[in-house]
Amino acid sequence: MQRIERSDILFIINPNAGRKKIDSVLKKIKKFDKDIAYIMCNDLIKLEEEITKNFSNHKVFVAVGGDGTVNTLIKYLINHQDKYLAILPFGSGNGFANELGFKFDIDNLIEKISRGEILNIDVLEINKNFFINLAGIGLDAEIAHQFQTSKERGFINYIFSTIKTYFSFKPFNASIIGNGVQTEGLFKMVSIANTRQFGNNALISPASISNDGKFEVVLLNPVPIYDTLLFVYKLFKGTLEDSKYIHYLCLENSISIKTSCNKFHIDGDPYTSSNGEYEVKINKGCLKIIKM
Repeated sequence: MQRIERSDILFIINPNAGRKKIDSVLKKIKKFDKDIAYIMCNDLIKLEEEITKNFSNHKVFVAVGGDGTVNTLIKYLINHQDKYLAILPFGSGNGFANELGFKFDIDNLIEKISRGEILNIDVLEINKNFFINLAGIGLDAEIAHQFQTSKERGFINYIFSTIKTYFSFKPFNASIIGNGVQTEGLFKMVSIANTRQFGNNALISPASISNDGKFEVVLLNPVPIYDTLLFVYKLFKGTLEDSKYIHYLCLENSISIKTSCNKFHIDGDPYTSSNGEYEVKINKGCLKIIKM
């Protein structure tokens, strides 16, 4: 444990995240401390320039946004012994923030940062892209791609996008090889989980823990219409392990995934693969995060 000063903190604000007005968020930050450092940026090139310029002057980098905003900071902070991540969540889902106990409460956040208790967490990679919450191929990736094009943000719009995509998305073939595993089949979704939830407490992988040196591959088979409501209930109840439509692989080392699907997502942000092939690996305990 160490004492962290307010001058050590840098807020990194994504003005496009969630539905909260960014002016009110910035006002809250300045009201707490008018001298606290922040940058506001939705351009990745400018963000890289700003972080590079400010990196040596700060210890704690606070992602102000959703899972995508958190994800953008990983590559700067990974494997640094004296740099720490914190989160002020106001995205659409805030899955990782929910899992680690971060709330939209600036007073509490600064208090916990000042105490300086640190948690080491695992960082996963898919096709050399870092992530700390979830990546996925298939249904959840298609939802991410559809939601990205939506003019409206927020939980309600995410639900509408999910429902629309759920009934239109067709199952795909996939095989998973490595780490003593070799399996294949027809799936609606293949997700790679470092924590339990997509966001909004939708617990897709109830046994996942961000700092246990393991990750889970979640294999979702097609769910008949008559069982859909029960499946959704179990998703939010955290009891999907009881579902006959879902299977979990708990892994500790690299795997290869080959599919007929070239869309994937990383912490909710849409990506594409040129050939539907994916390499997944884990970097154990390499990112330091403020403990809440």
